[in-house]
Amino acid sequence: MKQAMKGLFSILLLVSTAVQATNTVGRSFFLGGLGNGASNGLIQHAGRTNLFDAEGFYAVFSSHSEYSQNFDRSSIAEYLFFNGTSSMVVGPVATAAAGTSTSTTGKTDIFAVHLGLGESFDSTITASPKVRTFSGNLDLYIGLGDLWEGLYLDMNLPIVHTKWDMGLEETVRTSDTSIGDDVIDGDGAVTTTYTTAIGALKGDKVIGDLQVSTYNKVDGEQSITKVGNTKAVLGYNVINKENAHFGLGLLGVFNGNGATDAEYAFEPNVGTAGRHGLGGRVDGHMNLYEKDEHNLSAHMRADVFTTFKRTMRRTYDFTTNGVGSRYTLIKEFTAVGDNYAGKLYRAGNITSLQAKIAMNVVYEADFMLHYTNGNFIVDAGYGLRGHSKEEHKEWVDTIAGSKYGFWGYEADDGGNDPLAAAHDGNNAVDVLTNGFNVAGTAVNPFAAATSITEAALNKDSGLAKAAMSHQVYGNLGYTWADSEWNPMIAVGGGASFSGDDNNAFDLWTVHLSMGASF
Repeated sequence: MKQAMKGLFSILLLVSTAVQATNTVGRSFFLGGLGNGASNGLIQHAGRTNLFDAEGFYAVFSSHSEYSQNFDRSSIAEYLFFNGTSSMVVGPVATAAAGTSTSTTGKTDIFAVHLGLGESFDSTITASPKVRTFSGNLDLYIGLGDLWEGLYLDMNLPIVHTKWDMGLEETVRTSDTSIGDDVIDGDGAVTTTYTTAIGALKGDKVIGDLQVSTYNKVDGEQSITKVGNTKAVLGYNVINKENAHFGLGLLGVFNGNGATDAEYAFEPNVGTAGRHGLGGRVDGHMNLYEKDEHNLSAHMRADVFTTFKRTMRRTYDFTTNGVGSRYTLIKEFTAVGDNYAGKLYRAGNITSLQAKIAMNVVYEADFMLHYTNGNFIVDAGYGLRGHSKEEHKEWVDTIAGSKYGFWGYEADDGGNDPLAAAHDGNNAVDVLTNGFNVAGTAVNPFAAATSITEAALNKDSGLAKAAMSHQVYGNLGYTWADSEWNPMIAVGGGASFSGDDNNAFDLWTVHLSMGASF
């Protein structure tokens, strides 16, 4: 039994290492939640389930309520922002050389005009993402000894309410609400109604030809209430003795989040974000010490499953245009070589497409020491949670062919109209070849060869990276052992740490567990 526990955790540690991916910046999607709360049910089940001497059917009903809030918020900003820090510059176009900017801080990360701001606008936005989550997990364990000795069914239902906020703050150095002649409106200069980058990231106003944003918006706090990873396990205890048990189970997972829709850049979701799964459970316990009313036991549980692919909408960057190119401007034409249709879009409006997306491995493993002294309970545990990187299986949507091309810009306009009726006149324009402000060469932004299709998109930019977190937790409890219903209550807390990859939340948590047997 002891060797089985050691072997299982060694395998899980190897799996968790294998699914880690090289950390990159600027992903448009963050998966967030890992696991179903502290202990994955061990706190409620320890000493109350997998009874070796139970006659007939018996059941344990329990609940686990948990509140969590993230800390070390800059790490999530580094995941989302384009330069590996928690701050970005929204500023003027680069004019001196590739990769430089007239911004007072040096490099521009997003050209202000792309957000409908003035050409000289210059500010720094800083993110401190805040996530607060309350969950209530209901669990029903049924011992099925009358059907087959050692057989059991375990089902739980988590209801999750979560609030996500990018927590943006801004320092404006140069305010500019004027966009020059013919830059984003073929009829002439425009006075924008945005005065800050935070306001402009909402994308809720028409600025000249620039249309409102449908996807990839940032607009304060967003919240949802959803069913998380609902689990059903049909298990069998291969070993079921008074001082130990070891069981195997078939695990089914249903997630009620619904498919992601990419409306917001920091989109709240729970669990596997709408994907269902199939896998297995291994659990067991062993009594370590028993004398008088003192008892110490070790408990372990591991759930591993794969998810089925599901159609989801995500926002993508362009492969050759680099991180953050979802904020470049896209022109709509009537056809290749034909007239400009009078509409500009932030690229995210066009590159937010539906695709079938899966995760190959999701895992949740716990080891817990359970101590009782009469009716008093003390638990201390460690949990390992994580998932492999998301996998893009196939496109569901396509970008309308021969319709969209990159918007071009020349800093002084030079008499060359970036919104000319045909192809921008083949002038030397800044075509934003890295997604920001790198000077271009003479191009035709809407020649047939440069018409935008989904083949130009970087699939990884819209997918969650592999993530792993380490959780420690503990609680104090009391059980009324002499009662027929054997009620139990426990309160505690813990913390989760994502390590150096920044791909999962660092959280502190408090929880309340209750249960009764019948």
